[in-house]
Amino acid sequence: MHLVEAAGGSARYVVADVSDESMVEAAVEAAIGDTGRLDFAVNNAGYDGEFQLTTDYSTEMLDRMIAVSMRGPPRLRRRLRTRSPPAGGGTNWRRPGPPISRRST
Repeated sequence: MHLVEAAGGSARYVVADVSDESMVEAAVEAAIGDTGRLDFAVNNAGYDGEFQLTTDYSTEMLDRMIAVSMRGPPRLRRRLRTRSPPAGGGTNWRRPGPPISRRST
């Protein structure tokens, strides 16, 4: 964000749980903000579960993984497309893999 702003542009950092439709809608509205447009979105959603054997995953954890990692990205893209359709540009970038985070070992 700082580089964009230093170059004279504007940027916003918006956080949402992509498994929650209302949070996705609110995040898109916040990102569009006063400008009425969105030129670039980074979708860094992902949930890789707890650190355990996959055979030990609970149904609830698997449901959460699917809701965030599989349903979340299309939910966000759909909302972006209906709210701020591309006008000769615009990008929604999905970083593959789990979210970037720092975990203590």
